[in-house]
Amino acid sequence: MEDNETLIRRWFEQLWNDKRVETIDEIFAPDGVSYGMLEGGVPTYGREHWKQVHAAFCAAIPDLHIELLSIISSGDQVAVRFVATGVNSGPFQGIPASNEAVRIDGMCTALIRNGQILEGRNVIDMLGFLQQIGASPKIAEIAAAKLQELSPI
Repeated sequence: MEDNETLIRRWFEQLWNDKRVETIDEIFAPDGVSYGMLEGGVPTYGREHWKQVHAAFCAAIPDLHIELLSIISSGDQVAVRFVATGVNSGPFQGIPASNEAVRIDGMCTALIRNGQILEGRNVIDMLGFLQQIGASPKIAEIAAAKLQELSPI
């Protein structure tokens, strides 16, 4: 059985960079769960749901490439810091393609059991991604609007 760090490297390389969807069946546990990939904190349950999430991201950024910046492994836990890059040439959650290059920073932790990912927790800069594709107002605009609401004048 491969070590946990190698397993996680294979997850990112084969699933995300090589677009080998069958990697989900090989590496993600049938009863696995992942948090932080969907809006509103909705968990991703099981392999079929993960395939839908993967398809949505790959449709939005077909040339998506993930570079692993650091990996820390201890026992059955692995933590990864990564950067994803590509061009938003397809729709994402109803938002039309911007055809803009994007850079998305993220981190994840994975709990590995019996050579498979049982639980994943992801922190992805979705606000930054949405801003890059023109789908989210700028933070400064939001802050200015809030200040205007609070102003007694």
